[in-house]
Amino acid sequence: MTLAWPKPLSEIATPPVRRGECPSLTRPMQTGDGLLARLRPLGNALSIAQIRALADAATRYGNGIVEVTARGSLQVRGLRADTVADFETAVLAASIRPETGTSVETPPLAGLDPMEIFDVRPLAAGLRARIAVHQPKLALAPKLAITVDGGGRFHLGALSADLKLTAVGEAGDVRFALAVGGTAATARVVGLFDADAVENAVMGVLEAISALGGKARGKDLDLAALGTLCDPLLAMPAMEMGPSPLLGIHLQRPRGAAVLAESRNNSLGLAFAYCQASAGDLFALADAAEILDAGEIRLAPEHGLFVTGLTAEAASYLQRIAALGFLTAANDPRRAIALCAGARGCASGLFDTHALADRLREEDAGLLDGSFALHLSACAKGCAHPAPSL
Repeated sequence: MTLAWPKPLSEIATPPVRRGECPSLTRPMQTGDGLLARLRPLGNALSIAQIRALADAATRYGNGIVEVTARGSLQVRGLRADTVADFETAVLAASIRPETGTSVETPPLAGLDPMEIFDVRPLAAGLRARIAVHQPKLALAPKLAITVDGGGRFHLGALSADLKLTAVGEAGDVRFALAVGGTAATARVVGLFDADAVENAVMGVLEAISALGGKARGKDLDLAALGTLCDPLLAMPAMEMGPSPLLGIHLQRPRGAAVLAESRNNSLGLAFAYCQASAGDLFALADAAEILDAGEIRLAPEHGLFVTGLTAEAASYLQRIAALGFLTAANDPRRAIALCAGARGCASGLFDTHALADRLREEDAGLLDGSFALHLSACAKGCAHPAPSL
């Protein structure tokens, strides 16, 4: 099948990213170290070959720094005006399909989570399609986000979203809790819907948000305005979810008889040290994953990823060698440090944040026990961490 990609950036008019919008592959954002492009691959999944292609493109056309955001999107830094189109072409040539339009996010191990009661990927795809073709076109805020959870262990409960869908019940008898404006613990519940009715319910809520104007978000919605859609008889209290794990070796649902026979039912969760990785780190990870005959790479919230389809032995081996460039354990002192690109990657940086962080890790690792977060920002903008320092 031949995929029809959009025209390269060089052939279309590309207005700059405005406040309130997110950067994308076709509309990068100016930062202190050049242009930043962001993309979310459909399904959060990349093959090993695609990881290599991305690392190569980041080296050729950017400064070689790759990030996974707190919501699990990819960012490549240091692009220039004369390299943006080439970077876009390289990404599309690698058959990496970025999600476009309203963000509909699924858990990092959707379809592989052994505890999930519903594979939400088809539901998410259906919502994307309906939003894209809705007439009249919905007026939705650029940052409006929808999360769709399958009730598994690796969930998106901690992520704030304008609409949150969470599967409840048990396999074969699944319903979806629909809530707006917050996390799983704070969002306001609209109601509980059968699987075959939940798409219509979501579209009804989106239409109500659209009617408020293009800047409205889920938190702005008056539930009373939803009328019969918000049925108090269907409502349920906000759900508390346990933390969604990332680091370490996790059991996954086997995929196919061959995978089951080889016991390739392990995933290794990694996080980017200081929320960034060099292209060299990604090349090394791809090489090791290929030697171990791993499956695909799934991007994850909290600046991480999962390497799937590993035997227990392979997962343990990869965990040891990946520790050189990635976080692999909860007690890694680097988890307690938040830093920006610093002088090595940003024109606004006044010192090398990475070098200082490494020195602190070597000399004062005992202090970095997770009881506090150390914020290293190389200028007054404080890009390293969204919360104020104390």
